[in-house]
Amino acid sequence: MTWFGRSAAAGPKPKVVVVGGGAAGAALARNKQLAAAADVTLVDPKEFYECNIWAPRAAVDPTWGEEQIIWEYNLPKGVARRTGAVAAIDGPGNAVRLVDGSAVVFDHLVVCTGSTYRSGNKVTKPSPGCNTKAARASEFQAIWEELKAAPHVLIVGGGPTGVEFAAEVVEALPGKKVTLVHSKPELLHMLKAKARTVARDFLIARGVRLILDDKVDAVDGSAGPWTTAKGVQIPAGKAYVMTGVMPNTQFMPPNALNANGEIEVSAMLTVEAALGTTHPVHALGDCAVMTGTASDLKLAYAAGEQAKYVATALLKAISGKTHSKAYKPVNPGPSPPMMVVTLGPKSGVMQTPVGIFVSWLPRKLKAAPKSLLLGKIQTELRKPLYD
Repeated sequence: MTWFGRSAAAGPKPKVVVVGGGAAGAALARNKQLAAAADVTLVDPKEFYECNIWAPRAAVDPTWGEEQIIWEYNLPKGVARRTGAVAAIDGPGNAVRLVDGSAVVFDHLVVCTGSTYRSGNKVTKPSPGCNTKAARASEFQAIWEELKAAPHVLIVGGGPTGVEFAAEVVEALPGKKVTLVHSKPELLHMLKAKARTVARDFLIARGVRLILDDKVDAVDGSAGPWTTAKGVQIPAGKAYVMTGVMPNTQFMPPNALNANGEIEVSAMLTVEAALGTTHPVHALGDCAVMTGTASDLKLAYAAGEQAKYVATALLKAISGKTHSKAYKPVNPGPSPPMMVVTLGPKSGVMQTPVGIFVSWLPRKLKAAPKSLLLGKIQTELRKPLYD
């Protein structure tokens, strides 16, 4: 019997540990070829997968969110799952140390722990300790009750998440007083002018007050009132802070991180720093950045492509072969060639290499409750795998 070129007589299958169960980690853990070739363990603080691309929708429609974007991990036969937060990487010991004092030993390690907002915003990420599907569903319900009760909603951050959340709120609660503060002169500053204009006009038409090229020192969940850096007064209500993205890399050795806290990786998506492990460590997704060349933008699609690349690299390493082909970024900056920003469940704006599309196509692809993109992700990361 062989495991992709490796004879069973060679001994036990190698141990592959995947830290982080987001888009990249879940894709790796569900790779049936990798599961056949190695003993794979997925480590994550949560017991469930969350497709947080649609978290702003779940915040205003928690029943839909529970049904559509949070689910139990469906992993191939033999893939283990370990629930726990990582405290440190023990390179010389080839082990992942968890905060409960236990350890997960590896031959090959992949780190894909993603990123979060410094504010601790619970719309986009579960709050600490919210590690079950039921608890996350209850958290979405609580956010919805907060939104309905708030006399005014302050959203800080005019990137894709902030814009999508603002649109969901005003579509679900017509007439709700909403203020969006963004530090740049325009919303969605990473997109082209037409896309920015579509989003701005959509929000203004629904009564959203835009305060651009300004900042406000608001704590997520605070009640206000607030005053911006330029002296603009914002009435009391509820604040949702969607700025200050930081990688979840606090457990990594400092020599592996750049000034932004990202793990520096080579063109092979291996950690540049010497960690003392037997085999190179891979890092991908939002927590990592390639050095010396353009990296992918922090998008779920790019993380999925990186996961495919790393799976191939691991399979070759396990079979004793060398993987010499460098990873080619699929969505490099500064402006994404492809991005869809939803504007509620019925509209959106889509930037592509051939132009900007509004309403029907972005609605079909991402905005609709049963969109094509959500269906694709559910097939890839939710649908049970059969032997």
